[in-house]
Amino acid sequence: MGSDRKQAAVFLEPLDERPDLFRRRRIEHDSRRLPSRKAGRHRSVGWQGSQGKIVLFEGDGGLLFNIQELETLKRQGLRILICAMNDGGYGSEFHKLRADGLDDSLAVFGRPALENIARGFGLRGHEIRDVSAIPKLFADFAAQGDSEMWNIQISDKVTAPVIRQTIKRGHGNM
Repeated sequence: MGSDRKQAAVFLEPLDERPDLFRRRRIEHDSRRLPSRKAGRHRSVGWQGSQGKIVLFEGDGGLLFNIQELETLKRQGLRILICAMNDGGYGSEFHKLRADGLDDSLAVFGRPALENIARGFGLRGHEIRDVSAIPKLFADFAAQGDSEMWNIQISDKVTAPVIRQTIKRGHGNM
């Protein structure tokens, strides 16, 4: 791992005893190895409220766990660019199942039109199948004030490095 990808991030996490309050947590991380707890939007909404410019990368499965938070973004007038990495299922699950030669059918749910779901909440939304569209879409996003979701279609055949390491170690082994 190259140190050029090491970054520091400040997340705002809900306090267990007072979920309406947040505490700051600074973590050093590799930009491709942040843990996924299906809670990226919680942190992004809190961080956006205090910092301003946010881009959230989230898997399609994780995003669907808390899709109702798009309404919060709209109601509160928050501006976040959500990049939904759409592999058609719970990627961290189906890659592990496939590696073990097990049936992955319950972890694959298809490719929902997440851009239309975003529009249903009054946000902007775009499907991206070709990365050459990103510069113009980003310029358009930067020129306006609303949250936006990009439904980025990715392969379900490519396994992220952190999942490859988990598979190599074996499930449940730290």
